[in-house]
Amino acid sequence: MSLKNVRISTKLWMVVGVTFIGLVVASGIGLLKAYDEMFAGQQAKAKSVVETGHSLLSHFATQANNGSMTVAEAQAAAKEAVRQLRYQGEEYLWINDMAPVMVMHPMKPALEGKDLSSVADPNGKKLFLAFVDAVNSSGAGFVEYMWPKPGKDEPQPKISYVKGFAPWGWIVGSGIYMDDTAAAFRDTAVTVGGVLIVLLLATLTLSLAVARGITRPLAEICEHTKQMAAGQKDRPTPQSDRGDEIGELAQSVEVFRMGLIEADGLAQAQREQQEAQATRGVRIEELTSGFDTEVNALLESVAGSANNMQSTADTLSSTADETNHRAVKS
Repeated sequence: MSLKNVRISTKLWMVVGVTFIGLVVASGIGLLKAYDEMFAGQQAKAKSVVETGHSLLSHFATQANNGSMTVAEAQAAAKEAVRQLRYQGEEYLWINDMAPVMVMHPMKPALEGKDLSSVADPNGKKLFLAFVDAVNSSGAGFVEYMWPKPGKDEPQPKISYVKGFAPWGWIVGSGIYMDDTAAAFRDTAVTVGGVLIVLLLATLTLSLAVARGITRPLAEICEHTKQMAAGQKDRPTPQSDRGDEIGELAQSVEVFRMGLIEADGLAQAQREQQEAQATRGVRIEELTSGFDTEVNALLESVAGSANNMQSTADTLSSTADETNHRAVKS
């Protein structure tokens, strides 16, 4: 697409628009990446605390194996130790077995000893069977489901990390609510959006100032050039005192204006010279014509005088002849 016929102000706004779109796209990609990182960080926390709980089970199992405790005592101590673990405020761990039956749940003790195979989330997913499947498949893994959350009327999306403890046939797990991550992401998105709005307003303000600083002086110079073309050359070129490219353009127009004035002066001098020459020619012609008239008059006068003299001479000659003739007769 050719931009040679597009106004400069339009081109500037196009640059602003493309820049803003680029910022929005880049921010969107950054936010998505930030969400993934936040989610991965939450998963890492859940996995880390589950590993801690698994280590506690291993510790007490070792105590049972070396005879320091009975298996029942070790299991009871392990359950209480895991029951006390907390992270991110109220996040906790629970223990169920492979049946699955709840072994320990710090937030809902009433579930302990109950068969969980039929427990399903609102979407029909039997989550504890899914925990068992994850352990049977890989020894550990993440499972997504819906689960009641304190302070919420409806179950919220949750993802849990579970890991099996083979010596006792237990599964220790912990989960994170997705709405916490979503809330943190919304806070980040609002912050980024606020920054984008500030940047947009600053960009718009700066672009408006730049556009006006370019288009208005150019329009003024163009109008001045039109006036010069119409014969109005007395006003100095505006914006010629600037130090940027617009000033250079105005200075070039000023040089052109001065050249036109100089050319007009030379043309006027040439016209005056031609008029003077024409006046001198007329005067010379008038003088020549008068001289010719006077000369002709003089010549005619001389010719008349010569004729008179000739007539007089002829008269005198006749008189002389007659006198001689009379003299001879006497």
